[in-house]
Amino acid sequence: MADGQAAAGAPQGGGPSPKASPPKKRVKKAAAKKDGDGARSKWTMAELEKLPMRDSCLRTHTRFSDVEGSLRVRLLTYFSTAVPALPELAGAVLELEKIAPQFLRLKELIESVEAFLLIVCYLNTAESADKKHIDTFYDLACGHGLVGVLLAYAFPTRTVVACDRAEREAFTLFNYVFQKMRERQASSDKWTPESIDWVAEAAFVPADRPRRTEGKSREYNAQEAHNRAARGKAELEATQKALETVAAAKKLPNLEFVHANIEEITPRVTSTSLVVALHGCNEANKDSIEMAKASGALWCVLPCCMKYELYLPLSVVTKLSDDARYAFLCGVISHMYGAQMVRTIDRRITARAIMACGGISNADKKLHYMSNTNKLERERALADAAPPVQGV
Repeated sequence: MADGQAAAGAPQGGGPSPKASPPKKRVKKAAAKKDGDGARSKWTMAELEKLPMRDSCLRTHTRFSDVEGSLRVRLLTYFSTAVPALPELAGAVLELEKIAPQFLRLKELIESVEAFLLIVCYLNTAESADKKHIDTFYDLACGHGLVGVLLAYAFPTRTVVACDRAEREAFTLFNYVFQKMRERQASSDKWTPESIDWVAEAAFVPADRPRRTEGKSREYNAQEAHNRAARGKAELEATQKALETVAAAKKLPNLEFVHANIEEITPRVTSTSLVVALHGCNEANKDSIEMAKASGALWCVLPCCMKYELYLPLSVVTKLSDDARYAFLCGVISHMYGAQMVRTIDRRITARAIMACGGISNADKKLHYMSNTNKLERERALADAAPPVQGV
């Protein structure tokens, strides 16, 4: 600053300068931090690294109820914002935690949400390019079934068929919780992120969970084994109680579970279907794609274990790292079956993160991938104006 130049806003007299009051924004921010709301800044995927990790991705068995308050707040922020049209996803997580917290494994939850978003993205693209309406989703080898449940909840005017050799307890409970949330959202008491007691969540202290026993004494390990057995028994009893509670309760009317393998479900798939196979192993990916292609259906697969002999019977694939082998075989599958979208969910979530999608018939020009979730909002408006679709 040049000599004799007065600073902007400086008093012109010779008296003492008045104390500057703190900026209002800072005061508000400090107050927000005081009551626990300051942690509700926008979620970023870099925050995954604050969660329990195994090597380079999330630990498989860490549950939502295992993390302390500040991380719970961040996770609830993620669940309430990951799908802009479905903020009540966080409410469903909290609801299930009340009756069966053992089914809220963070890796499965976050992985399912991110996979769901990619499926919606491809659905948007396909329906825009092909000018046709997909009326049925098939979630093959569905496992815990959260992706199928999310599809049924988000698209109430369409049918979802979940298929596996057995219906898992987690599927039943996810189904129940999301139907309960759908009923609440149709009432005057709609769930919003403000329904969360953010201060209480920030103060949450997790109960004792199994600890690592490497390098510990024999007595310590024996006690931990006893504790794990007791916890396992308590969780089994809690699961049975939860299942008894929801047995007669209403479930999502447009979601059907079928005890079947992929071959048995094939006759039901049509050109207005979308076939989903997440973490399919070995033949499951190949069979799912070929079934979809035979019917002119859309398909989305997120492969897990893959035998290269299924796709490269005349080749020898050796001396590749696990990550390189996985990426290579996903590329082979994508080329072999004409994938039109190949994307990945965050590698910090899972080591098996690549999704390949195909089946658009009118794909002779460059496709524009539509990642917004406006379609979900339109679906909900249609559902409000008409009775929900019943399972087929």
